[in-house]
Amino acid sequence: MSKDFLIFLLIFLQINYSQSEIENRERSYIQEAHQALHRDIFNQYDKNASPIFQDLGELSNDTWSYSQFFDDLTVTDIDEANELISVVVDIYQVWTDYRLTWDPAEYGNISYIFTRQDAVWSPPFSAFSTSEIKDHRDQMFRSVGIQSNGSLMAHVPMEITATCNLVMDDFPFDFQICEIKTGTALFPAAVYTMGISVAERLRENPCLMGNSGWDVINMTTGVITVDGHDESDYKALQGVIRFHLKRNSSFYIYMIILPIVIINGIAFLGIFLKKNTKIERVTVGLTHIMTMTFILGMMGEKIPHTAKVPLLGLYIIFSLCSMIVAIFLSTYRSLIAGYLRNIKSDNDNAADNHQKEPLVPSAPTKSDRLYQLFHTWLRYTFIILLQLVNLASFFYMIYRYIDFELTHRDELNRCAQAKTSLSMDFEYNSKRKEL
Repeated sequence: MSKDFLIFLLIFLQINYSQSEIENRERSYIQEAHQALHRDIFNQYDKNASPIFQDLGELSNDTWSYSQFFDDLTVTDIDEANELISVVVDIYQVWTDYRLTWDPAEYGNISYIFTRQDAVWSPPFSAFSTSEIKDHRDQMFRSVGIQSNGSLMAHVPMEITATCNLVMDDFPFDFQICEIKTGTALFPAAVYTMGISVAERLRENPCLMGNSGWDVINMTTGVITVDGHDESDYKALQGVIRFHLKRNSSFYIYMIILPIVIINGIAFLGIFLKKNTKIERVTVGLTHIMTMTFILGMMGEKIPHTAKVPLLGLYIIFSLCSMIVAIFLSTYRSLIAGYLRNIKSDNDNAADNHQKEPLVPSAPTKSDRLYQLFHTWLRYTFIILLQLVNLASFFYMIYRYIDFELTHRDELNRCAQAKTSLSMDFEYNSKRKEL
């Protein structure tokens, strides 16, 4: 029994040794092939020389191609005051370099290698109409992949802040269209071709590119040709990503519009309270005006200084004007009542008795009763009218909000479903990792 076991053990060790020897030889062969490939393609390679040529006829059009693939893209912020949009992107730059081609059959069927990006020539990345570009890669860990057909690919995660012309007429129920223009500068359009594409999941669910303040309801891509800066025939290529953005306006309903209608209603009641003096009424009105002015100032800091007042600004200004009218009506009502109080009675003796100081208080005269009736009727009438105006302006804003939301209801429902599905997938994967 022990002899058979020893024979089995020797055979097992011999087989493992043979397999290990074969693997070592294959690994050594691949390493030698990789070293030879790296040595041959970089032997006379000059990373400072561009693979792009001009005035070579048909060869120039087929020599170099450049494309950008956006694997991830998120709108992080829109600065309305400065009209800027900030996006975080994961870009894969793909370009060709005919000098870095080889036959995989001659190098152990190696069809793809990796090297440091500073070892090869890379096209300069440019973003047009931008105020800031942040490259989030570490300078020491920038790599590039090279295919046997001379195609190179590099991953470029960055943050781009670009200008965006905002139209704020319907703020906060507004749609905006912003563009991110990228490319590689300096090279004329005649000597290369350019392509731009976005991950399929982003094209099908553009809302995944939005944030808490904005929804991306549509996104388009394309390549445009722009004229040069002089009168020459120079033209450049630019890749364009166009965002159709919808503001999440619920925040403004809950935090601005609803509080304003409540403040207006309480202030109107405070101005027309029976026991309030004229000074107290004016104080209530001025406090309301200061509050509305503060809100209007905050809004003015957030949006561009355009010639046309946005919708929310008109609503706040209307509230200011309503309070000014309320203060005027309150004061006017008191003046009318005081004027009626001083109307002389037809009976001169009664008028004379009013000028004396009787020992026993006299009964209310007709003028006094008319004053009380008119005074009370005006107070309730003005309160009701002002509250109706307040509610009418509020319901108009609610109508605009509902119409704004229903305009792209299908896109928003699809967006909510995509976000829910993404959240469920994340939770499922997290539970699998825990198990």
